[in-house]
Amino acid sequence: MKTMRIIFAVCCVFGCCCLYAQKACESCHLTRSAHSDLYTVDAEQVRCLARNSERDLTMFYTFAPWCGPCREKLPKLIELAKQSDVDFYLLFTDKEREHTFYIQSLGLPLPDSLYDSSLKQIIVTDSLYSPESFKRLNAPNRKFIQIVGKRYSEKYMRFLEQITPPQFEVIGDMGKILLLNRQGEVVLVTSYKDNEGSSDNSKTMEKVSQYIVQERKKNTL
Repeated sequence: MKTMRIIFAVCCVFGCCCLYAQKACESCHLTRSAHSDLYTVDAEQVRCLARNSERDLTMFYTFAPWCGPCREKLPKLIELAKQSDVDFYLLFTDKEREHTFYIQSLGLPLPDSLYDSSLKQIIVTDSLYSPESFKRLNAPNRKFIQIVGKRYSEKYMRFLEQITPPQFEVIGDMGKILLLNRQGEVVLVTSYKDNEGSSDNSKTMEKVSQYIVQERKKNTL
């Protein structure tokens, strides 16, 4: 039964983005990924989705199915997004051709919230951030982060370098929250440092909530 739910979720992903954000998808010229039914995005398209949202703030959550802390945080984050009335996207960071493999083959437990038909799901594009010329491990001046075993994701780091504004530190941890305003400006980038001293992600959630309030106060002045 669990396997069937997982497969069903993957099959439904394709319609999620355009079903609930048709205008944004069309305006930002999103394309299908290499091997899954997810739409791909780069840093500029993330900003574009925020500019074309019907809500004043848009939240993107960097996610990989194998990331335990990411899965644990997701239900609370979705609830926070609903309560705060912000647009919400689940932003997968795996390689495009590996996304379906991770979900269907590894048998990893996924939160029930992932099967919410209203959850918009997209994936960081391989074409811009993972060119063949950058895939060799012995290439000079490489930046790597080890994210699971011997898997390295320069793709994710390159994306973070493009999307993270100067006032925030570029940290290659998973489960990051990116909060953007209607102008497509990134007003918050979280990291594991925001939750130091807390075992239930409460500090991170509190920080996100505070930023949402602050941004809306700015718009009313």
